[in-house]
Amino acid sequence: MSNPLIILAGVTCGGKSHLAKKLKSELGMREIISYTTRPQRENEVNHKDYHFVGLDEFTRILPAMQEYEEVRDGVFYGSLASDYSNSDFIILTPKMALDIKIMLDRECLLVFIDCDDDTIYQRLTNSDRDDKEERFANILKERKYINHFDIVLNTSEMSKGDSFVEFKKIWDGSITK
Repeated sequence: MSNPLIILAGVTCGGKSHLAKKLKSELGMREIISYTTRPQRENEVNHKDYHFVGLDEFTRILPAMQEYEEVRDGVFYGSLASDYSNSDFIILTPKMALDIKIMLDRECLLVFIDCDDDTIYQRLTNSDRDDKEERFANILKERKYINHFDIVLNTSEMSKGDSFVEFKKIWDGSITK
């Protein structure tokens, strides 16, 4: 029996990307790399963080996708159906996480990464993002799905290392059941 697909979702600046890096480096897990039509940020690496493609290319590969979502006008995210059978985890929006769990013929573990508003605001302020106000405004929209997740990991009082340790305790317990 294979392990469930871990689906990480949650609030902006909650720590999803950091946890993803730890899942890869500490546990050797394979991430599904999503496609996106948004511009690549300075610190991102194409085909590592996302597959950055234009709208024409996104439209061309659309029939091979398991899911896709338009997050704002002309900015799409999606992932290939073939990647879901040979990967261990993915980062999705909370709504898409719930949709994928229904669509997949595979057990899923939905993990919501939450954080208090003050910590999110501080993390956004310290980031190089140009859409800080929009991202902060999305918090309530992201949180409205929280009660549908298997695990809620609140990173407000945790260091980056602590969030991985807490997740690993939960993960170790869930795969031994």
